[in-house]
Amino acid sequence: MWNPYLEEFLATEKEGLVGLDNRDLWPLGKRRELTNRYSWAIPDDESIKCLVSLSPIIEIGAGTGYWARLVRDAGGDVIAFDRYIHKNHYHNPCIHHSNVAYGTAKVTARHSKRTLMLCWPPMSPMAEVSLLNYGGTCLVFVGEGDGGCCANDKFFEMLEDGWKEVDHIKIPQWPYINDAVRVYRREMQ
Repeated sequence: MWNPYLEEFLATEKEGLVGLDNRDLWPLGKRRELTNRYSWAIPDDESIKCLVSLSPIIEIGAGTGYWARLVRDAGGDVIAFDRYIHKNHYHNPCIHHSNVAYGTAKVTARHSKRTLMLCWPPMSPMAEVSLLNYGGTCLVFVGEGDGGCCANDKFFEMLEDGWKEVDHIKIPQWPYINDAVRVYRREMQ
């Protein structure tokens, strides 16, 4: 599977730069470089296989489209949206790994038959609004859990009140980052 992000991360790890106990020595610059070019989270074969099995997918906040490309390359069906496709504070807006259309969190209202995917949504209402407008039954959340650096408190409250985690996949992690792929199903009332 084409996955240069994972290859570059593993090369950095092999050089002994990942997993250092001294926060002053770990490769903050390398993380910034790779997250800017690819994604905040590092996909691997297991996480992509999981997403393919859950397709069709709608990804909100897709950034460079890196995860979308890997899912498509592996045979999955994904449509990707981002509000900031031409001016992005988190990723290089000149780098596109896949087609990413302009769309806000409200676009989820039109795609209830697709699995909703959120990869490292910002600590803003974006994830909350995506979930609020989504009428489907399956959510894939890639990022840190409640209390981490992703989404807002209301998003995690919504997960507690109506969703059940059904799968948890560990992915390669940068030091001091605790992200994973979490699959949720809406609990029927």
